[in-house]
Amino acid sequence: MKELNTHQIVDRLATKYAPPAWAFLPQVRNRTGYGPIDRTADGLAMSLWPSRGLGLVGFEVKATRGDWLRELKNPAKAEEIFRYCDQWYVVAGSANICQPGELPKTWGLMVPHGPGLKIVNEAPYLDVVEMDRKFVAAILRKVTDTYVSRISVKSLIDNGKGDMVESAERDRD
Repeated sequence: MKELNTHQIVDRLATKYAPPAWAFLPQVRNRTGYGPIDRTADGLAMSLWPSRGLGLVGFEVKATRGDWLRELKNPAKAEEIFRYCDQWYVVAGSANICQPGELPKTWGLMVPHGPGLKIVNEAPYLDVVEMDRKFVAAILRKVTDTYVSRISVKSLIDNGKGDMVESAERDRD
């Protein structure tokens, strides 16, 4: 199977962690604004059903072996967001990107499988740090960047209906 690129991997994560059971956000920073340490998780998924646990899962996407090897040389890079997550996964673009023995013991591994993703190594559950307001603000900023409200959708539909009625009346005349 051909390696998936970053965009394809994130699309598969969004499908795997889809509403209504999950909220998935791509590219979430550790805080808003800029400062000495700015990090980004390639994805975050929050379970939305208390009966299944309200866990936060973080994802680091690696589309190439070289990108993975760079990650291994700088493990502290993930810490800024990893510490808030109940589980943390590397999601590789193919099964040969992460070799046996390379995966940190606190990380899980997912790889492409058919049209989806499969878990090769289950991520252990971690002791998490309480989210600070900077991180919550970064999550909410990503939500507002990606969210389309029902009110906006209804307005677009209503405007479209109005345009269709006007067009039909013009065509009738």
